[in-house]
Amino acid sequence: MTRPLNNLVLLATLAWLSNAAFAQDPFGEDPFGGAVGRPAPAPGEAAAPAGDAAAPGLTFDPDDPILATIRESNPSTPPELMRAIDTLIDFGAREEAKAYIDKLLALNPPATELIALHKQFGSATFYRLRRDEELGEGATKLADAVMDAAARWASDPRRMEPLIAELSHSDRAIRRSAFAELRRGGAQAVAPLMAVLADESRAAEHNSIRLALVALGEAAAEPLIGWLESDHVELKAEAVAALGRIGSRRALIYLVRPALDQRVDRRLATAARTALANMTGSLPTPLEAETLLVKETERFLAGAPPARPDLDGNVTLWTFAPEQRQPTKIVVPFDDAALYVASQTAADLHAMFPRREEYRRLYLLASLESAKRQAGLSRPLPQGEGSARTRLAAEGQAALSDTLAHAMDTGYVPAAIAACEALGDVGAKAALRSPAGAEVTTPLVDALRHPDRRLRMAAAQAIVRIAPDEPFPGASRLIDALAYLAGSHGQRFALVGHPRRGEGQTMVGMLFELGFEGQAEINGEALQRAAFGMTDLELILISDKIDHPPLSETVQALRKDPRTAGIPIGVIAFSERTLADWKLRAGVDERLEAFAPPAGRETMTAIVQRLLATEGRNLLDQAERLSQAQQALALLLEIQSHPTTFGGLDVMRAREQIARALYTPQLTAPAAELMGRLGDPASQRELVELASQHMRPLAMRQAAVAGFAEAVERRGLLLTTDEIRRQYERYNQTETLDRETQEVMAAVLDIMERKEAPTDADDTQS
Repeated sequence: MTRPLNNLVLLATLAWLSNAAFAQDPFGEDPFGGAVGRPAPAPGEAAAPAGDAAAPGLTFDPDDPILATIRESNPSTPPELMRAIDTLIDFGAREEAKAYIDKLLALNPPATELIALHKQFGSATFYRLRRDEELGEGATKLADAVMDAAARWASDPRRMEPLIAELSHSDRAIRRSAFAELRRGGAQAVAPLMAVLADESRAAEHNSIRLALVALGEAAAEPLIGWLESDHVELKAEAVAALGRIGSRRALIYLVRPALDQRVDRRLATAARTALANMTGSLPTPLEAETLLVKETERFLAGAPPARPDLDGNVTLWTFAPEQRQPTKIVVPFDDAALYVASQTAADLHAMFPRREEYRRLYLLASLESAKRQAGLSRPLPQGEGSARTRLAAEGQAALSDTLAHAMDTGYVPAAIAACEALGDVGAKAALRSPAGAEVTTPLVDALRHPDRRLRMAAAQAIVRIAPDEPFPGASRLIDALAYLAGSHGQRFALVGHPRRGEGQTMVGMLFELGFEGQAEINGEALQRAAFGMTDLELILISDKIDHPPLSETVQALRKDPRTAGIPIGVIAFSERTLADWKLRAGVDERLEAFAPPAGRETMTAIVQRLLATEGRNLLDQAERLSQAQQALALLLEIQSHPTTFGGLDVMRAREQIARALYTPQLTAPAAELMGRLGDPASQRELVELASQHMRPLAMRQAAVAGFAEAVERRGLLLTTDEIRRQYERYNQTETLDRETQEVMAAVLDIMERKEAPTDADDTQS
């Protein structure tokens, strides 16, 4: 006998879970007088009308008596103006309608009047205003104002409470009226209804509340799914039962684990099994459940949206907010929504099969990727009890390191960043030493050479938090990564490679007009050398005529080095054949594009926009690069200040980049402090040099003086006699300069004079 449900049927069902509402009996009435599962559209969510009464551009008679009557009546109140607008649109008189729209907007009606307009004219009228492009921005503004006011009114808990109480009234007419009003709140009505179910003192109302939840239909499905994340077993069971009666296909994947996992509370398990049986006819076997959850997790990880995206590509989900003790709505890009659902299905898979390491990895990968996307790539994961970061860190160092390696191998960079943050929380030194061998680097150390700057920074922060007290394989990578990140000036740089210097400079000029500092190189070797030293490099343009080495080798070298592996590259092709060839290569390298030579600013603008678009949300702006530089300097200072804790790490390797940071105003203070800690002759010389440049901002010079004082205090005065003599000459030349400059120069001499000057100091001193 064939089972009513097998994994293939279940997967086929889920394949279209976002495409249609669950079929209901259109003639079945709920106890409140409406069609079960067919709620009225919530404000702002009305379906598009079948067609406009008058298509845009329809000819009309300006002398029509009806139009003349409207003009003569001189509508002035919001309802009169809205009636005139509606009629004029029906007649195709859009220019006149626009005038009345402007007049209505000028009245700036309060929310109460906007709500009254919505009640009188309905959602379809304002939806038509919003979608009619010929009516202009005023129509959209008016429609949005009315729909937003109506939505706020419909979902106001103060309005819902008395309506919910009336759902249990003995008079059927009152029940119907209450539900009709309550249904306007749509998804927002679920939380107050569930609150009644949580209140045992109102048990007499519970049956009416359950019927109301079901009667809300698909509008209630997403908030009810959100309730499944709560730790309130009774309410989770109520949500599951309602989802089963609604028949929400979106909920199927959330019912598998509670229906089959023997560790789930009996009340919840019974509700889940009943819901699945009602919806599909039977329960899946454990093998079918396993197959389902694996396939669905992989499908969502690949970006399949869990629900139909809106016109902006966003999906609305509901997630449980513990601090509010109820689900809250989030509107996220469809790929983020897919990751969020993937993390949920992967969590169920891991919970059902906790000994399967591949499922633990899948759970961590999906959860880390989703959590980081939600928090933002440039912000750390939130910490604290109950946070995803705390929960995932509890999986331990070995699991996190394994997931970090897998995330880097498969391109889930946000998950890799989050894994580094969690490893820093764990603080296990085992994350820096591989069991495979003494000289084998671990995934955390490997992340220091990843092309993604955010990942390099996260790995560096994690290692400093772990605070290794002895050398570890690849330790020098930490200083190298921090040195590179500290070298940012917060500017936008572009690099051009062209064998003819004049043509290369022309492109640099075009880029300068677009806000980029530029540099042109005439061969591939020089271009690579320049690219590897530019921390703020945002894009590279290379002519197909480049040589020493030729274009293919140059691009390959840039892609191999972690400092440039993620930089967008534009190939400027001077022949149709070459252009076609490189366009094919661009299909493999997602951050490479091929273009014909730019003819002017307009075409160069298009090239730059296309190249930067390849970065997507990974694009770093100047502010974030500067922030990374500040963090890198802070980490270098931490390492330099605790030599025992960070044994074997030589910050002196980063001195060149630290010296460059001195001349970036936002970085001067930490760079000067760090150079003061280093205290070597070159650092002292650089600090004195900056302090003596009276054209620099006073704060920069004062920071340099403070750093110089620290250096001399730690290591003595290491300047040569000639350098000291030169400083006295500089001071004497400040006689006509401002008082602040004289004080800075005098402070430098005071520091020198407190220490015995060397007789023959040179750069070899340490």
